[in-house]
Amino acid sequence: MTKSFSDLTESAKVLVLRLQRGQTTLTDQHRRWFVDDPKAAKDAVFSDALGRWDALEQVFRCAQPSGCIWGPGKSCPEDAPVICHACLRQS
Repeated sequence: MTKSFSDLTESAKVLVLRLQRGQTTLTDQHRRWFVDDPKAAKDAVFSDALGRWDALEQVFRCAQPSGCIWGPGKSCPEDAPVICHACLRQS
């Protein structure tokens, strides 16, 4: 059963907010890279951020094993370079 945001523990809320912000930042940087924007993150920096996001998502799954990081009935944006494990299983 997927919990609503208000039902999460405080530490799980912190994790989900970090995951949401991280996904938004990674999506922005990916868009910049795609159009060859000089302000885009370098490959090594982007790869490191992807790895940290994935590790954080794995930790979050210990508290919330199902459901999208964006909440019940929602899903990760289709253009995101990373998606949560719940959405990955649905695709």
